[in-house]
Amino acid sequence: MHGFLAVFDAFGIQLSWDIGIVIGLFLASIIYGITVGRDRAVLILLSTYIALAVVTNAPIVSFLNRSLNTQGNPTIQLVWFLGVFLLVFFLLWKSHMLRGMATNDGTWWEATLFSLFQIGLATSIAFFLLPTEMTDPVQGILRQLFLDTNTRSFWLITPIIFLAWLGR
Repeated sequence: MHGFLAVFDAFGIQLSWDIGIVIGLFLASIIYGITVGRDRAVLILLSTYIALAVVTNAPIVSFLNRSLNTQGNPTIQLVWFLGVFLLVFFLLWKSHMLRGMATNDGTWWEATLFSLFQIGLATSIAFFLLPTEMTDPVQGILRQLFLDTNTRSFWLITPIIFLAWLGR
């Protein structure tokens, strides 16, 4: 991260680490969106929503935590989310109906916006699933963008609205 901020220091721009992370996430979403394409980003977005719903609402997750004796692990919900996400993505990717959808890359701005929404949503979910002891030290723009209840609502709702607006 220091090397990334050093680029801005060379031009006389002083950035804090949290702004550097936000800029890095933004640049990563642009590159990611152009690389992945719109329809694949939509498939990943759908997998993200399903994984969030399962991890936060399915009683089987807490049963498995008790059975595996992992209740004390503060990051276990995040691990479950990543596991369910990968499973759902793999199942949807193998689906003949949805695989046909992932052939169109869409326009560059659609892919970029979907990937920005996806990275914002994933970051917001990651902070949401971590215990408060781990997220309390997060301050500044990171807290405003990903931990605030209003912006968490933004990250959850905006991709759906954008998807409906595109009509695809």
